[in-house]
Amino acid sequence: MFTPCGVRKVIVAESDPIMGNMRDGLFFGDFVRLHILYHATKKPISGLEIVAELERHGYRLRPGKVCSVLQALEQSGYLTGRFVAVGGKRRKYYEATGKGRQVMRVAKTRLHELAAGLLKPLPDLSQSGGGNQSKRCLEECCDSGESDLQ
Repeated sequence: MFTPCGVRKVIVAESDPIMGNMRDGLFFGDFVRLHILYHATKKPISGLEIVAELERHGYRLRPGKVCSVLQALEQSGYLTGRFVAVGGKRRKYYEATGKGRQVMRVAKTRLHELAAGLLKPLPDLSQSGGGNQSKRCLEECCDSGESDLQ
């Protein structure tokens, strides 16, 4: 059985302790939309391929959720979709529109600015022995202990 956007209905376990609790997209919803838009700027991509690609990056979203994101991006004019017969079945492929490509260019610039502000170069952890020492080192490198949210 397929959803309206051509994604096969399969329940994907949301076992990741953080991603599984972020179903409302409070923090990661924009990452998902940008990820989808990025791939749609490269080549036409089906909902099923998007589900697999997102899962490869740790986003375990149900196909119905991905379908609703695709529909919202399409209705907002960032994607355009067309049905294609694949192996005797209808599959919808999405491609970024001019508006979607423009938003992706702006988003890349803003992501670079954000990453530069949030991330510091990580030390070589290969000699650290792993475990808590690696975690402590990572925390020290990525968080100066100061808050910009005062």
